[in-house]
Amino acid sequence: MVEMISIVIPVYNEERAIKDTINSIKYTIKNVKEYNFEIIAVNDCSKDNSKEILDNIEGIKVIHNISNKGYGASLKKGIKLSHGKWILITDA
Repeated sequence: MVEMISIVIPVYNEERAIKDTINSIKYTIKNVKEYNFEIIAVNDCSKDNSKEILDNIEGIKVIHNISNKGYGASLKKGIKLSHGKWILITDA
C-alpha cells in the first residue's frame, strides 16, 4: 500500500509567492512513486488576492478561514483535515 504525505501550507497575504510555492512542490513530488501526496492550503482570511489565486490552482485542497485565526490555528486546521500518515509543513 502506498502511504500518504500531507503538505500543509498556512497562507496569509501571500499573493506574490503562493502560486510559485505550490508549483515548486508539485514539481518536486511529481515523480515520487513511493508516496501519494495531498497539498492543503489554509487561507487565513487574507486581504490580498491569495484567495482568488488559491481557488484557481488545480489539484490542491483549499480551506478558507472565515476570520483571521493566526498561524498556529491555521496549521492545526490543515493538520486536522489532512489524511496523510506523515505531515509536512511549509510556509508560502
